[in-house]
Amino acid sequence: MSDVSNPQSLESGRPDYPVAAVEWLVGHEPQDLLELGSGTGKLTRGLLELGHKGTSFDPDPEMLNEQSRHLTTPMAVARAEQIPLPSRSVDMVVCAQSFDQFDQKLALPEITRVLRPGGRLALVWNVRDLSVPWVRKLSNLIGVETHADLTDSVVDCPTFSELETAEYKHWQTHTAATLCDLVRSSSAATLTVDELDALISQVRDLYDSYGRGPDGLKMPYTTCVYRARVQHLQAPPMPSPEQLTEPTAHALTPDPTTEQTIQVPLPPEDPGTVLVDFH
Repeated sequence: MSDVSNPQSLESGRPDYPVAAVEWLVGHEPQDLLELGSGTGKLTRGLLELGHKGTSFDPDPEMLNEQSRHLTTPMAVARAEQIPLPSRSVDMVVCAQSFDQFDQKLALPEITRVLRPGGRLALVWNVRDLSVPWVRKLSNLIGVETHADLTDSVVDCPTFSELETAEYKHWQTHTAATLCDLVRSSSAATLTVDELDALISQVRDLYDSYGRGPDGLKMPYTTCVYRARVQHLQAPPMPSPEQLTEPTAHALTPDPTTEQTIQVPLPPEDPGTVLVDFH
């Protein structure tokens, strides 16, 4: 029987993030970071090792329980669509393999709200390289991961600008056990236990067909990283009664021949946060 609910098991199958990619993503200057959808903390460790201060949010308490086994960063059960932090309280919001799981129409205004002026939204995905035959065969079994078009919502969002991107290549060695853990992490939510067991059996047969035994198979990854800077847009102030009665009041009427800047009011201030102690 497959263990589909063990976060520690899922952690071992997921790829790491190259140090160079993490450095590009968040920089070297220590910052206050909020990680949304942090899971078991696969990226969180790299962020803390670079000297940043982090807060981890995830909607699954079991994931945070696993993260608390090896990290002491503040964490809470929370969703990106309703972030329990005060407005303008963090320097950067980081999403690793999680941004596609959000309702982005609700999450992006919340991310805008909690970012300080000049802060950034940082996104990262690890994508399997299908140019290697065995990886291509594996992907035919478990599906092809993609993040195509997932950054369009950021590009179209009026409160973010300067979307930058970079890519980093790296490899991960898989044993039969970790490869099966990868399958569990990517398929457990969509398959029944029997279906998952059948899929894992096929993946084990694929691994055994290459005869690598305990030496493992190397899986190539491309780590795709993105970052965009927040631009808080305030609603223009209402004119005073005196301004409306002055002869120059006509200047307040927009000229249709002049390009206008769309200004969006910021969401209301959140009163604060309640962090859950998992230790």
